[in-house]
Amino acid sequence: MGLSALYRRKRFLIGAVTGVFLCCAYFLATSGDDKVPIYAPAPATAAVTRETTTTPIYKILRTPGLPQLVVTDRPQPEAIKLPPQSKGGRTATDGHWLLFSGPQEIFGYSAFYDNRPSLGAPPTVVRVIVVSDVTDAKKQLYCLFRYEGGVNKTASATRQAIGAGVYKRGKLYTEYIYTCPVDGTLPPEGVAIVAAPTDVASRFLPVEVPARWPEKMDFGVCVSVAYWNHTAERIVEWMELNRIIGVNHVIIYNNSLSAEAARVFAHYVASGFVDLRQSTNFIDDPGETTIHMHMSPVINDCMYRYMHRFSKILVIDLDELIVPRAHDNLTLMLAAIETAQTERHPARTYAFRNAYFFFDWTPDLAQPGRLATLRYRMRAPPSVEGTSAKCIVDPQACWAMHNHYCWAYTARFDTDAKEVSVGHSVGLNQHYKKCHLDAFEKPGACARVLANGTPDDTMLRFKQRLVPRFEQQMRELDLKNVRR
Repeated sequence: MGLSALYRRKRFLIGAVTGVFLCCAYFLATSGDDKVPIYAPAPATAAVTRETTTTPIYKILRTPGLPQLVVTDRPQPEAIKLPPQSKGGRTATDGHWLLFSGPQEIFGYSAFYDNRPSLGAPPTVVRVIVVSDVTDAKKQLYCLFRYEGGVNKTASATRQAIGAGVYKRGKLYTEYIYTCPVDGTLPPEGVAIVAAPTDVASRFLPVEVPARWPEKMDFGVCVSVAYWNHTAERIVEWMELNRIIGVNHVIIYNNSLSAEAARVFAHYVASGFVDLRQSTNFIDDPGETTIHMHMSPVINDCMYRYMHRFSKILVIDLDELIVPRAHDNLTLMLAAIETAQTERHPARTYAFRNAYFFFDWTPDLAQPGRLATLRYRMRAPPSVEGTSAKCIVDPQACWAMHNHYCWAYTARFDTDAKEVSVGHSVGLNQHYKKCHLDAFEKPGACARVLANGTPDDTMLRFKQRLVPRFEQQMRELDLKNVRR
């Protein structure tokens, strides 16, 4: 059983137990084994576009000079009217979701024409990235394609989960990719998910054809949805460390960033290092778990949109870094991992165990005060293999990406050697935050972990390169005197 299968099974069990608990409530009113082989192979809001009417949810706040940014300290419920929609549905870049008509609530985010040679038969499909309730999970649904000239065609849809789902409003909303085969070589202009082959639709998600670049970059980062506040210091430190280890480009999906965070991201957009896209809320609930429903959909949007731009994609969050611990950069680390493998694979996934560097530990005050990775150098044990990992994936191999693992591979690359679990002495997903385990596990969990931290000076290797880069960016942002 592969790492992704192990993770899906664990997530399913956790989700099932959580689901039963939440349903009842609604209707009634890491310790890891550090002795893992170094290169272990894997075991064998805003606006919603509706087809008949528009239901406004959130006020969209904008910062001068930052077009299309939704900027707010917290989503504030306030009704607005949307601008008129084009006949093709929402545009490809505005971040709005489209609610398809039918017996289920199916919110579409984006759709892509997928003709990768690694797919096998059928060679060409359209992938539709959605969040849906599951009140009628076994019902056959269909893609209604709109072609140039107003010609419509239908195709049967298959469904693949890309998330464990979230309970809201008495329903389980789950993240999916719907896949439909395309008849012929001409990409459709738009797609709607319908309940029957004879159904009609008035609005369609645009079907996007992933762009191709003359040359691929080595490493891109796809970050799950960004929201609320991230301090300028933490963003700059994260960006510069990723540059140091060899990341070429970062893609961020904004939901409700604070003005401070938005300003820093805009700075990196202007520098050419960041692409900033949008994902606005699609149900009338401003809670954090509602925003979490965006995570896997935007990761998959990123993977499809940039599948021909990067050789490898890191799937991490803004408080995480995949750190080469025995090499100077990502390229050297992956080369060493490949050299150690006994079985070749042209498009491998690399899974990195998670280790928390909690801000509850006492910082090293001798280090620069604004650089968390230098000051906080105590870590918890790495996560158990198969849980909480973060991955570097090949976008030619994965077609359904979760926040932690690839959940479905293309036919050509779906072999036993497709995943490698990387030993923590070679690479680690380093996770920086306040301890959350009392709420996530049970009271007392933080105290137990914090009492057994391990000193870890790995990040001092990057100090001489990080400090001048960080200070330069802070000067350019005119933030040289913020929180020390």
